[in-house]
Amino acid sequence: MAAGQTDKDKCLKFRVHVLKEIYDTEKAYLEKIEFVVQHVLCNARERNKLFRDNVLATVFCNIEDVLAHHKALFASMKECSGGKGVVRYESTLASCCLKHIEGFDVYHKYGSNHEQAQRVLREILQDPKVLAFFSGCMLLGDMGDESRMDAFLVMPIQRICKYPLLMKELLKYTPADHPDYQGVQSCLQKMKNICNATNEAKRRWEKLEEIAEWQNSIEGWEGPHITESCNEMILKGQLTKISAGNTQERQIFLLDNSLVYCKKIASHTVRDVSKRRRSSSTSGD
Repeated sequence: MAAGQTDKDKCLKFRVHVLKEIYDTEKAYLEKIEFVVQHVLCNARERNKLFRDNVLATVFCNIEDVLAHHKALFASMKECSGGKGVVRYESTLASCCLKHIEGFDVYHKYGSNHEQAQRVLREILQDPKVLAFFSGCMLLGDMGDESRMDAFLVMPIQRICKYPLLMKELLKYTPADHPDYQGVQSCLQKMKNICNATNEAKRRWEKLEEIAEWQNSIEGWEGPHITESCNEMILKGQLTKISAGNTQERQIFLLDNSLVYCKKIASHTVRDVSKRRRSSSTSGD
């Protein structure tokens, strides 16, 4: 057998393998998200004495939009595979994904909310009744070992990060003359962009949470919450204030839109706060 023919056969084999992985993992992911919405979220809404609406809105965010998007996406994938889910070398799954690429915008909101959702989930799971409710849902759904609610809620973040890896692998085994070659290239780049945007939203939330926790450690804080005007902590340290011949040690915190300095009274607590916008003059203490 010629070497060229061997390479082609290998390419055919591995391309089908990657296509099958994309299809099968999409199906499994859809089933789990569908379970969360239909058997957990919908049941939780019926227990208004146990769950407040705002708590459910935080924990589950826009997971129903995520589900709707992937239902449409998987229906197209199935149609692209002949309606029976049988992927072939000539299948154009990447081009199929491109038709639904705008729908992946649902992950921006979900990703930016994820850290807060996990925090609220940890809080409500302290209630034995809430813990029993989620455990019951998992048992009724026959979820086996995957019975942790936080594991289900992180799945969308994990899934969106998986697409660029799958598309990169698919591109490796898609020859330039394949009808889906340009589709794979385009889909790979767009999926990378979506992941970057989603991860950036997640990082922004982590920075906001950091400065919110920092503000809570300060005694005597007056005025609006720092997160209304600032998004991240840039620098922190100590300085010496000299006034009328006296020297005083101060803690200083530089944020993106404010400068804060305080008196240190413990290893982690400060008080007598002075604040200013980075463009304003500093008030004395």
